[in-house]
Amino acid sequence: MSNFEFVFSLFGLLLGLALAEVLGGLSDALQERRKLKVGWLTPLLGLLLVLDISSFWTVAWSIRDAFRPDYFHLLCGVLITGTYYFAACLVFPKDPAEWPDFDVYYFRHKRVVLGGVTFCNVLAYAAQQALGGEPLAAPLDKLVAALFFPGLLAAYLIDSHIVQAIIVIAFGAWWLGWTGTLFLSSTRMIFAAAFDRVLPEWAARVSDRGVPWGALALIMIPSVVLSWLYSYQAGTFYPLTLDATLVIAVTFLGSSIAATILPYWKPDIYNASPVAKYQIAGLPVISIAGLLSTLFLGWVLYLWLSDALYGIGVGNTNSIVFLGVLYGAAAVLYVVARFWRRAQGVDLDAIHAEIPAE
Repeated sequence: MSNFEFVFSLFGLLLGLALAEVLGGLSDALQERRKLKVGWLTPLLGLLLVLDISSFWTVAWSIRDAFRPDYFHLLCGVLITGTYYFAACLVFPKDPAEWPDFDVYYFRHKRVVLGGVTFCNVLAYAAQQALGGEPLAAPLDKLVAALFFPGLLAAYLIDSHIVQAIIVIAFGAWWLGWTGTLFLSSTRMIFAAAFDRVLPEWAARVSDRGVPWGALALIMIPSVVLSWLYSYQAGTFYPLTLDATLVIAVTFLGSSIAATILPYWKPDIYNASPVAKYQIAGLPVISIAGLLSTLFLGWVLYLWLSDALYGIGVGNTNSIVFLGVLYGAAAVLYVVARFWRRAQGVDLDAIHAEIPAE
């Protein structure tokens, strides 16, 4: 048995009990919803705690090699996981009959629960740092920390039902909401490519209930394969994906350039749009905004490509090659579609000359 397995057997037990407390309280609340006013605040607080406790497993895994089964490390771990369990026990009332309105219970106990969650997260960040980890190394980690702790402080101090609901919903659902939009936007792209005749027509078909099975299949099947690689071959596959940020910025750079030259390159399209009436010193606002965005993105891309500090560009040439292969495959697909559609009498150049690119 490794040090991590021995030490985390204790911590995992406490975290599992904390999850069981929250889920059990949520189950009891749902069973009593016809007799009591459960509301939204207490269940959403429970959801927040479930998500936060679940994230502790990833924290523990990131510092697994630094675990030592001595008394000090065990005591620190018990302090964090025990506080999680203490907070979890206070999310739902033990005797729901004593609290006919769960919102009243929420406002009575929220400071203790949210204070405990904040305490656990601060200690977890400190433990990662002390054990040689880098808890805020990634930009996303910095963003999450910047949004998480001020929000907890606001929830701790403000008693407004509306503010409480907004904070808890935002903290508990942002991840699920964001991941869902990826599939929505990707499906939209499949539709656009099919409408432009680059992909077969079946990719844009929908069922009787409006479900785009073809587009969803083209997105979901590869995503399952890539998710497996990302999860179980992270050491080799994960670094290959890092330059995705760079190529997204390149896409926005192209959009910025297009916005800059649109009033002069396609004046008919521009003049027919509502934005044509906005000007500064006789210059189209869209051109000014596009130029500023182009300069900024150009500067950012230069830094990413030239400075190895960012881990992309010259700091990760394998990722550039990998993404280059993907975009090259997309270019090959377009060329094949162009010749295929030309044989059918469809001119893709004429289509794209009139329909703005997605």
